[in-house]
Amino acid sequence: MTVEEAVARFADMPLQFEFELDRRNVSLRELASLRIGQVLPLPRSPAEKVSVRVADTPFAAAEIVGDGTEVQVRITQLVEVDNHR
Repeated sequence: MTVEEAVARFADMPLQFEFELDRRNVSLRELASLRIGQVLPLPRSPAEKVSVRVADTPFAAAEIVGDGTEVQVRITQLVEVDNHR
């Protein structure tokens, strides 16, 4: 099977997109102390890029945008694929 045939075969397979704002480590004590309504500050500016992952693999960078009714992301850069594995 060629690469093109493989892509065509799986072209409609659903993939999970993730839009990551931040990752952090917390202790079990901190996790247990979280409450509904609590605000967690993120160490970033709202203008900073968001990491976009597909199937847990880096895919792109994006910026958060909105139209007043919903939050959206605009893709600003695609991650280059390393074919030399």
